[in-house]
Amino acid sequence: FTLLLFLTSYGKDNEKDFIKLIRKHDVPQIARNLPTSAEPKDFWNSVLDGNPILTNFVRDINKGKGAEKKAMRKVNQMKLFDYKLEVDILQELRGFCDTLAMDMGLPSGIFEMNIVFDPTPNAFAVVTEKGFAICLNSGLIEKLEFDYSRIMSVAAHEFVHGAFFHHLRTEYEVAKKERKDKVLGGIAAGLTAISAGVDGYTAGVTGQKYDPAVYGERIEQIAKDMKESSIKFRYKYNREEELEADLIALRFMQFLGEERKYQESLQIISSSRDYFWYDDATSDHPSTAYRLEFLDFALKNPQYGNEVKIKEDRIKKPRSNDKLADPLYE
Repeated sequence: FTLLLFLTSYGKDNEKDFIKLIRKHDVPQIARNLPTSAEPKDFWNSVLDGNPILTNFVRDINKGKGAEKKAMRKVNQMKLFDYKLEVDILQELRGFCDTLAMDMGLPSGIFEMNIVFDPTPNAFAVVTEKGFAICLNSGLIEKLEFDYSRIMSVAAHEFVHGAFFHHLRTEYEVAKKERKDKVLGGIAAGLTAISAGVDGYTAGVTGQKYDPAVYGERIEQIAKDMKESSIKFRYKYNREEELEADLIALRFMQFLGEERKYQESLQIISSSRDYFWYDDATSDHPSTAYRLEFLDFALKNPQYGNEVKIKEDRIKKPRSNDKLADPLYE
């Protein structure tokens, strides 16, 4: 009975998280209400043109201020993927990739798709000079369980990572946190200076003497941690970005009338690696069990949708000789 109470409570907590994720990251309502006569390209056009998270992010990054510049610089310093230099690329399967992208209705010109020689059934997205690349492992297309629709669902997930600038958004969040820590450090330093002449000044309720040297070391450690985090997340998307890509891939397959294909793909990919199924406190990657529960909730609760509003444009209009940087291809 106690176990049942615990599981019920756990499920309710997850439901709250799921509702927040859907309200923040779901596709625009127009994409969910496309007529049956619509084509796959119509789905992606409506998703890319009307997604408030994506629109707001592009506006923010184009401000070109401190955190925005730092994030762009980090992305520009990434090692770019070039299929011409990669010996593991199966060139003879580029025709398959072109057909897959065309059948999915993916917009051309901003990405490329490749088959990489790797027996593991998986896929990944990387930054390229053109924009980004979807790389499907050969194990994905060789595994009998992966029919064409399941391969398509995995490619859709990776397309979202690239088209939604997840690599840049990760760096931007790191840069904003660094900026926030710096501001808070400045405020604390100012308070220290103001109270320097007051005897017995203590920090918090601990009664311990405030030591600026110790605080300075803490700030240095924070900066070091953030630097390490930026390296850690390079090409490794965070929990929320993975779930956003999951949700949009689900909506795409739902649009195609094959709403369970993406969940089936997740199960097959995780079948040979048990550690994918369970939550790991040291990882930012959601477990397969959590991802499947989230997607199942999204299917069973169509009443929830994206509620994020597009920010008002308060950016100063550029002069005739100003240029707004393209956030991905600068």
